[in-house]
Amino acid sequence: MKQNDFTEIGFIRKANGFKGEVILALHSENAEDISNNKFLFIDMDGSMVPFLVEKLSDESGNIIVKLEDVDTHESASALLARIVYLPTDELSESTEENSFSDLTGYAVIDKVKGLLGTVKSASEMPGQFIICFEYSGAEVLLPLHKETLLKIAKKKKELHVKLPDGLLEVYIKNKK
Repeated sequence: MKQNDFTEIGFIRKANGFKGEVILALHSENAEDISNNKFLFIDMDGSMVPFLVEKLSDESGNIIVKLEDVDTHESASALLARIVYLPTDELSESTEENSFSDLTGYAVIDKVKGLLGTVKSASEMPGQFIICFEYSGAEVLLPLHKETLLKIAKKKKELHVKLPDGLLEVYIKNKK
């Protein structure tokens, strides 16, 4: 299979515990695509490497995965920030259409601050996607990448994020 036969579904956010489990950050809330597959494919320096899924669970919104031959915290940590794929022909239609440009109107929900506002626009800049939303009367720009994007809940029209420290304060301060 070639790389264009795969669709990016998320990335490894962090190691979980000391037995090799990892937390997977999905670009879509459609976790059933993952649970229906025995293998996840991880981009290892340009090669699509299949990993057998030994165990998969959803704990408080976190997708926790135990992969075969990943048995220690160190081996799990080596997978951090790696992009995870599934074969495109095995995905449901809603997951295949994972474009940041269709996020207009989604609620922006921060992990700490809660509901921030609604996405007014989303655009692709060289090397990143940026959303624009209004917060306390100020227009805020937020780049979406592995540190800020936690989850896209398409059915609920929600964008779950983790804002960088001080980001909102910069925009509110400039507004005054």
